[in-house]
Parts: sequence; structure tokens; C-alpha cells
Amino acid sequence: MGAPLDPDQARDISLAALLRVVLRECARTPLTLLTAEPGPAVVRIARGEKQGAPDFAELLVEAYESASEMLLARIVRQIGNRADADDIVQTAFMRVYARRPDHITDVEGLRKYLWATAENLVKDAAVRAAKDRERLDAEGHERLSVLADHAGLPFDDTVALRDMLIRLLDTLPPRERQAVIVYTYEGNTYKETARVMGVAEGTVKGYVHDGLVRIRKQLGEHVA
Repeated sequence: MGAPLDPDQARDISLAALLRVVLRECARTPLTLLTAEPGPAVVRIARGEKQGAPDFAELLVEAYESASEMLLARIVRQIGNRADADDIVQTAFMRVYARRPDHITDVEGLRKYLWATAENLVKDAAVRAAKDRERLDAEGHERLSVLADHAGLPFDDTVALRDMLIRLLDTLPPRERQAVIVYTYEGNTYKETARVMGVAEGTVKGYVHDGLVRIRKQLGEHVA
């Protein structure tokens, strides 16, 4: 038997599980990302308006909304399984959201980046498909409340908690943010996350730990 977890380690495990549920919801319904943003971003996108400079989340959601159906159809033709193809498209969306490529500042560029990310995921889809569907299974609000409680975050309003988690993710340093999202959303090991990011496993461990600590500290301050 391994050494027992200290309270902070246990809370970080619960926080990672909580983030996985929240990010899975965002992958299924990308507009969810925009509800956490101040201002009427979701209204502007729904109306096709271009008031002010759109932020990264707005551009990504627009790219996803315009490309996802064609991308899904292409991947279904490639691998022959709708459920696996849907997982690939959603995972591609979350990887682009995690990576947040700052050199791309327009919808068309993000659409191409999303497409390329999905095509790369197709290459190892046969190996990952069954495992991904199991570990990315969606959870309900009741489960969200339980995970929040285990993480020491007794939020009654799970929507407010979800929105706050999304906002806090966006405050992390870029590589920490990417590591936390890839690690939690995909249920990856540190080794798998390191492969996705192209860094050492120990580096990923540090990124994830530091990111979760920052998030938990800020959430704790809000609760207090």
C-alpha cells in the first residue's frame, strides 16, 4: 500500500475530477465557455454581430460552430464510428482551447488549426477510442456538487462554480493552463500529457500541481 494522501493532495485529486466534468460539459456545448465571460459575447455570436474585438474563446467557438459538422462527417468516413468521431472532434476542440495558439488571431486560422488537431487525433483513434469514451463519460449536476464538496468547495450554485472555474483556468500561465486542461479533460497520465505537450513528464507534474494549487487557492478565497 502507498502512503496515505495528505488533505491537500486529496483535494487536488477531487479538483482535477471536478475540472474534468466541467471541461467535458464545455466540449459538448462550446458556447458554455462564453457564459463565463463578462459582456454579451454569446448574444453577439448568436446574432452574427462584430461589436468590438472578439477574444480567443469567441473566435474558437465560432470556428468550431462553422467546422464541426463537416469535420465530424469526415472523421466518421475515416474511422466508421460516430461515437468515436464525436469524441475526437470534442477532444480536438479542447486541445486547441488548452493550447490557445496566440499566433492565430482569426476564425479561419483557428478552423484550420482545429482541423489539423483532429486529423492528428485520428491517427491513434483506434488505440484511444474505447478508453476515451469511458473516461470522458459526462457527469450530472449532482455529481458536480459531490466533487465540489470533496474538493472543499461547498458551492450551492453549480453553474456559478463552473463559470468561475473557466475564468480561473484563463488566469493561469499558458503552459500551466494547457497542462491542467489536457491532464484533467482527457483523464491522461502525466506521461501522456507530456507527450501531447512535448515536454518532460516531471515538467508536466509541476505545471499541473502549480495550476491546481492556484485554482484551489483562489476558489478558497472566494468561499472564505
